[in-house]
Amino acid sequence: MIDLTSADAIEKLADLVAERVAAKLKSESSRVLVSRDELAAITGLGVRSIDRMAKGGSFEKDRTTNKAVWRESAVKLDPIRSGGRVLFDKTTALAAIKAGSAG
Repeated sequence: MIDLTSADAIEKLADLVAERVAAKLKSESSRVLVSRDELAAITGLGVRSIDRMAKGGSFEKDRTTNKAVWRESAVKLDPIRSGGRVLFDKTTALAAIKAGSAG
């Protein structure tokens, strides 16, 4: 806790804010974003499979009732939408795909 009555309280507060901002910038700069096509090429999966994982599942035709039913995906990816582009954090996506294929 910062003692607001001391003379250098503002400087201490500024240092704490600067340290926190620097840590956030460092974590953001180390993050590698890849597109759907790049992730598909890296993993050997199809782009449609990547899209299905990003949506959490897909509608598929049930053979017995001939109706569309929602089927959950075993692997769920968290897309990062930037304008019209859909990007994925490479490390997180590869870990999720690996965990889903192992189980």
